[in-house]
Amino acid sequence: MHAARNQTPPIEREAIAKVFRADLVEPGKTQLKDLPNLLGKPVRHVQETGHHDFYFYDLGEGASMDATVSVRAGVIEYVSYLCSESLSDIHKRFSGEASTQRSISTGVNGMTSTLTQVVYQSKGRAYVYEPRTYRVRACVAWEPGKKFEELGF
Repeated sequence: MHAARNQTPPIEREAIAKVFRADLVEPGKTQLKDLPNLLGKPVRHVQETGHHDFYFYDLGEGASMDATVSVRAGVIEYVSYLCSESLSDIHKRFSGEASTQRSISTGVNGMTSTLTQVVYQSKGRAYVYEPRTYRVRACVAWEPGKKFEELGF
């Protein structure tokens, strides 16, 4: 038997995915320099132009990139991330706010599906959900006052 050496146990912390919300990052206000403290180290960085960058984060178990952060001129433009919020909770949170909905057709290897997107323009939030189950799959946050269509998805 070998005696245990001075091994430091890994620091256990709650996975960011469990606590991640768009509210951690304030598009239009949060600076690029603040991202490491909020989300950690990105798994990938792509510079689209001299003033526009994308940072991709793994917020879960390392299997995929779960969040994308768009940065323009050092300020967060928008953040999109996989989520599993309840559509009814979202409707309650934004009760009384104007929203628009549209259907999005998707297809892979001959299989097609339709998703629905609901956009709360004045709040800078959009959600993509499955219309059969009402499960929200993706969330997007941007600076309130900007138009969703201007984000360049």
